[in-house]
Amino acid sequence: GVAFVDLPFKLMVLQELMYRQSVLTPKLDVYELAKRHRAREIHIDKEGYALIPEVRAFFERYPVPAPLLNGIVSLGQEGVEEIYLQIFPFWEGEDDTFDVRSAEDAALLPNLEKVRLFGAPSAELLAQFRARGIKVV
Repeated sequence: GVAFVDLPFKLMVLQELMYRQSVLTPKLDVYELAKRHRAREIHIDKEGYALIPEVRAFFERYPVPAPLLNGIVSLGQEGVEEIYLQIFPFWEGEDDTFDVRSAEDAALLPNLEKVRLFGAPSAELLAQFRARGIKVV
């Protein structure tokens, strides 16, 4: 798989490929993962108010095949996406947990034309995307 620098950017890509296009399967379901996890018992009702480390680690390690990246023209963070609720089941979207911090990974998506980001991206981040010819909406 391709190596990403910024986990929130990778999560946008995984949201697109796994949960929207369904080309990466199976889709991770945190409740199923909790049932099968053997190293420790995961209590989603108690732990879901924060990042669940095992789920975050799963997505950090998840291999994304380079050829799939060619088909991505736009990415977006639009409200509470399914992928975020796997990592942080009761996340309300009111903090910067999943804010993209770097546009460096955009170089991995040769056909990316636009992104929609949470919150108010910094001027520096906007400049990074624009320097790559990517529109931020």
